[in-house]
Amino acid sequence: MFDFLFNPSGRISRKGYALGFVPAYLILVILPSLLLPQQGLIQVYTTVIGLFFFWPALIAVPFKRFHDLNLTGWWHFGIAVLVGILSGYGTLPIIVEAMNDPDGIAAMSEGKAGWEATAAMFGQLSEKPDRLFAAIAATAIPYIEMIILMLLPGQRQENRFGQDPLVSGMGFAD
Repeated sequence: MFDFLFNPSGRISRKGYALGFVPAYLILVILPSLLLPQQGLIQVYTTVIGLFFFWPALIAVPFKRFHDLNLTGWWHFGIAVLVGILSGYGTLPIIVEAMNDPDGIAAMSEGKAGWEATAAMFGQLSEKPDRLFAAIAATAIPYIEMIILMLLPGQRQENRFGQDPLVSGMGFAD
């Protein structure tokens, strides 16, 4: 399991990606942040779990999926950079403006977070369509990539990144 989550070399099948990584990531990282209040131990929990999944989610597992498609994992890195640029263009000016505005800081310190803060940010973005498009694209692109990696079949024979992960019968990794 350690090799599966932390080693970016080798290949992983759609099954290994879809069943071995995505559900765990969504359940342990995304779901608690949406359902549980962001206070005390819950915030610590989501932070620790998020840090644990940082390397596997950003590098190791997606790189293996790209390798199974006979593509370099650096494509994933390029997509991550694009998402960062779009996110920064779309939302960074609003965050900086809120930090410089005493009322914005007061709203954040009063616990305005989660869905309420997101709705306020998108409300401000609606006045600037180009920034709204950038923010929506930055939100959607990682999920689109995840779906594509779950749908595209890997190369059926050995490639420059290793053996076909389906040869062993498990479908997970080399």
